Amino acid sequence: MKSLKTCTLIVFCLYLQGKAFSQTNSIKYPMSWELQLGSNHLTNTNISKNQPFQSIKSISGSFYNYVDFQRKSFIFRLGIGVSSQNFGLNKKIVANGDKTEFQDFSSNSNYQYSYLQKMFIEIPLGLIYTTQYNKKQRCFEYETGVKFGYMIYSESQFLLTINSKEYTVFTEKNLPQLNPFQIGTYIKFSSRKIQLNRTLGTSFSISSQYNFSRVFENGNNTPTQSYSFLLGMGLFIHKMN
Repeated sequence: MKSLKTCTLIVFCLYLQGKAFSQTNSIKYPMSWELQLGSNHLTNTNISKNQPFQSIKSISGSFYNYVDFQRKSFIFRLGIGVSSQNFGLNKKIVANGDKTEFQDFSSNSNYQYSYLQKMFIEIPLGLIYTTQYNKKQRCFEYETGVKFGYMIYSESQFLLTINSKEYTVFTEKNLPQLNPFQIGTYIKFSSRKIQLNRTLGTSFSISSQYNFSRVFENGNNTPTQSYSFLLGMGLFIHKMN
């Protein structure tokens, strides 16, 4: 079943790329590719104020393929990509019956933190306002939109430290208590510059994302939403007239 879904997504990507080059003398639908790296965070509104959790080594990475549909200064951007969200916490993630909890490590143990990784297939939909290219062939974009994600992999680990070395002592994959769906909103500011023959360019971006969906399906006394801050760089094909 998973292989069927993967094949469907690949076919969809090839379809988008075919549409991008549907005319021989011009690019009808400009395309772009972007790699994003940043930090992930979990909201802690439901955690006791006396024992708040701390994020440790919480990083995020994603790669997207976009297609643009432009109307004057506004662009509708459709994409597809893969994202990896990694959360390191100074708490244990414990499934207690039908509830998910964060528990403190024992004070005399060598455990340092727990580690949660989630991977998603994502579809971002964005509305963009773009400025005109200046004399240096540079423009700026202001983007807001939504992302829809479906989780394809998850993993939880406990790590301990002995003599300054880290060891993984327990790993659980495809955690059933995680919410497989993710819906979020994002804002992004980008700088674009045309580089080669007025058709190929580079981009740099800064963005933030907040996910409305719960991290755990049946969490109790656990953080339930996540947010991230990201830096991105990419390549794009400029529309030729």
